[in-house]
Amino acid sequence: AVDSAFLKTDGIEQAQARELFGLPRDGSIIGVPGTLRPTKGHAFLFKAIEQLVDQIPGVTFALTGDTKADYAADVLATAATSSVRDQIVFLGNVVNMPAFYAACDLVCIPSKSESFGRTVIESFASGCPVIATAVGGMRETVRNGVNGQLVAYGDVTGLMEAIIDLLTDSEKGHAYAEAARIDAAELYGEDICGERILSIAESAVDNALNMQKGYE
Repeated sequence: AVDSAFLKTDGIEQAQARELFGLPRDGSIIGVPGTLRPTKGHAFLFKAIEQLVDQIPGVTFALTGDTKADYAADVLATAATSSVRDQIVFLGNVVNMPAFYAACDLVCIPSKSESFGRTVIESFASGCPVIATAVGGMRETVRNGVNGQLVAYGDVTGLMEAIIDLLTDSEKGHAYAEAARIDAAELYGEDICGERILSIAESAVDNALNMQKGYE
C-alpha cells in the first residue's frame, strides 16, 4: 500500500520543497527516487542525460539514496566522470519523500529490475508524472500512455525522448498525473490493500479447512 501521506492534496508547495532540498528554484527538476545500486539503472540514465541537456537547458536530476553505503560507490564514480555531472544532485537518504516528489516536475525510474517498484505508486499518489522502465512489476502498475510512460531498459534514445516529451508537453504530463492519482487511491490505498490481503488470507484459511475436512 502507499502511505496516506502521499495522497494529501494540501502538502508543501513546489517552491518550498525545492528550497528544503537546496534545489534550483527555476528550471526543471527530474526526481530519481530509490537506493543507489547498480540494479537501479543510474548508468543507463546518465547516458540519456548526456543526450538531452543541450535540448532542455537548466534541467537538474535529483537522486535520493544513502551516498555512504558500499553499493553507492559505483554510482557516485560514474556520475563524477560524466560530462553532465553538474546537472546531477545527490540528496542522500531522504526522509520526507512527499516533499521530494513535490519538488519534482516528473519522476524517472530507470531500473534494470524491479519486483514491484514502490516509488512508482508513491509518485502516482503525489501527482507526479512517471517515466519508468518496462521491467518487473512496473509493467503492471504503469499503464503506458495512460498513467505514465514506459521505456525499454537500455534504450537511451527512448528514455531521452520520453523525458523531453513530458517536460515539453505539460498537458500530457498533467493527464498522466491525474490518472495516476486515481489509480493510487483506488488500487493502492491502505484500506483497499488491507482488504485485499485479508480476503486472500481468509480464502487460504477456508481452503485449508476444506482440505482438512476432506481428510477426516
